[in-house]
Amino acid sequence: MEFKELQLEEIQHEHPIILEDLQHMHQGYKEYDDEIDDNDLITMQEFKCICDRCGLGIDWYHRNYYKCSSMSCNYSIHKFCAEICTTLRSPAHPSHILILKKGTTNWKCSSCLTDHDQDGIYYHCSTCNYKIDLRCATFLDQKTVHHPGHSHPLISVTVEPILSKCFACGKKHEGKFYHCTTCLNFSINSECLTLPIKCLTKHHSHMLTLCYSFSDQQYGSECRICEKELYSDIWIYKCSKCMFYAHLNCQPPLGRDLSKLMLLYDSHYKNRGVPRFPVHDESYNPLPQSRGVNEEIRDENGYLIHFSHEHPLVLIHNKSNNDKASTSEVKSMSLHNPMKRIKLLCNGCVRPIMTMPFYKCSHGYNECSNFALHESCARLHTRIKCYECPHTLVLQQSGPLFWCRICKLPCNGFAYNCDTCGYNIDVHCGSRPSEIKHEAHACDMYLWTPQSNRPWYVRTPRSIRKYLRKKKLMNTRRACYACRNIIDELGTYYECPLCDYYLDCLCALHLPKKIRNKYDKHPLTLRYSPIENHKGQYFCEVCEDDLNPEKWFYHCSECSQSIHSACATLILQSEQGVDAVHEDCVYKFVNMKFGGVINTEDHVHPLSFVAGTISDGDCTKCGLDLQSKFILKCLQCKFAIHSYCESSITESAKQELVEMFKNLEKIREPKIHSRPQRVVTFYPEEIIRPETQPSKRV
Repeated sequence: MEFKELQLEEIQHEHPIILEDLQHMHQGYKEYDDEIDDNDLITMQEFKCICDRCGLGIDWYHRNYYKCSSMSCNYSIHKFCAEICTTLRSPAHPSHILILKKGTTNWKCSSCLTDHDQDGIYYHCSTCNYKIDLRCATFLDQKTVHHPGHSHPLISVTVEPILSKCFACGKKHEGKFYHCTTCLNFSINSECLTLPIKCLTKHHSHMLTLCYSFSDQQYGSECRICEKELYSDIWIYKCSKCMFYAHLNCQPPLGRDLSKLMLLYDSHYKNRGVPRFPVHDESYNPLPQSRGVNEEIRDENGYLIHFSHEHPLVLIHNKSNNDKASTSEVKSMSLHNPMKRIKLLCNGCVRPIMTMPFYKCSHGYNECSNFALHESCARLHTRIKCYECPHTLVLQQSGPLFWCRICKLPCNGFAYNCDTCGYNIDVHCGSRPSEIKHEAHACDMYLWTPQSNRPWYVRTPRSIRKYLRKKKLMNTRRACYACRNIIDELGTYYECPLCDYYLDCLCALHLPKKIRNKYDKHPLTLRYSPIENHKGQYFCEVCEDDLNPEKWFYHCSECSQSIHSACATLILQSEQGVDAVHEDCVYKFVNMKFGGVINTEDHVHPLSFVAGTISDGDCTKCGLDLQSKFILKCLQCKFAIHSYCESSITESAKQELVEMFKNLEKIREPKIHSRPQRVVTFYPEEIIRPETQPSKRV
């Protein structure tokens, strides 16, 4: 066989060559992916060419390669092929040093047994006639992978697929794995290693970027596709413009793919007339009404006699001047208007009165100026049945205050009461529909209470019931998708059993679609996820605290302003100091109507019933904080006391109020828990060496 030794000068290219870094754009891109053009990243990762020295491909995972500096020349070469030496000590032939040579006739590689023509370059041992081509000589470099997701080179040391845990996705699966010989504990599956830097998904309108950590997320988020937690030590796809985050290769929950089962179910009950939420705005009252003939009692003037007020009620509207209310009285009325900082709440449902007609006291607007009633609330059902109580509940005036046994919120509106059990609930909890359709979720949602017999489950087709039993829904912890808090096991909530989607009753029923607030001239819309192309950090325009866009909130797209849903009802400047509890989506005093003036022996001036703020300071009598408590406040001087510090209150009523505020101040358990970084101890405490077994007689 003919051969000749080579000098490196003989195989050098005729033009100067320059070193290229295929991953240079990835230096620092992962936190600011919107600053780099998507097409540039895609083009760079898809780069491929052929090495003119070894004949194998050059790709993005080699990271560095040499190319000709001349624009008219396409010469390219691996970095390790360009940096070869004239001699090689190979583990495949350790006895002698191999010399770089060039064949002049056909030859075969002694390592891979590949036939080559006479122009091949190889390493040769003249003593043993051992030949190895450049591909085998650079085998380790050919198998080495460089990836911007890890700072060290990676190499695959397995021939057959293995079952192992992937560092990138955090899951254990079978396949070809690449390992880092520097870190020792880093192992990644080839499928995750070769994922595209940029991709599109049907779940989001923007292109997503592969991100190698989740440490920049300040809110603690979850995958927007499978709705499970994301941890800081796994790779994800993200859109930083919209705070859209997703697991690698994530698929929707199994329940969302049960289209055939859903169609089967809907075909049975497609005409159910399910109530739809959220309601359009604050003026809409979804409470059911009773229109019985004997429900309304009127005096000789035609005024309504209602159990909730000591005086007859007059209907206020602007249809005609012949109405019982005079034109001057109608003009003097101001409906609820947050833009003008005017509050007019119904004494029955404790919700805004924003449209006429409605009822007011007929004895003039100075004597009972704080009393108002929706026309629909004057016709509420007087008797109802409730899952939580075995007896019939009767509608009655609440008195000064009561504690709703279902939503756990204080209320001074109408109450449904059971005298036998001492059971009280507000009219909203008493009128909860058993099934709703919410805009935030595509499927119907059903009311769950510990005492209910789940009638929707009984009438569900057998195929769906079998699926639900397989999922073992009864044993899972449930979290509200609006406020992201764990739902009490004994609480009530709405559920979509097919999709594992849950909403507590407050978030499902008490947040209207649109609100008006004095901080924005436009209506604000209820949002269920971060806003697309939102720049900067979210904060609330009312309380000026940070806002977590993973929870439901109100947003104005024209002004790019956001408000906590719990702060939405705080329309007065003085209410900024009221703690709205941002852990929840609904204002904790949503069932309270403040106002009215009383005379008490504790102070010389009349006192107003209001919610305590930071500016109110401490109680004049007990010295404790007044913020977020029910207080009696003098508008003429700085006197202010807790409502339970009033001299006329009984000791039992005081204890009940104190316990009520303790329950309100309890922080609910959040859904997402931080998981510590994984710590891998590679070296054991004791190194065990293999021992030779003792010889035995045969």
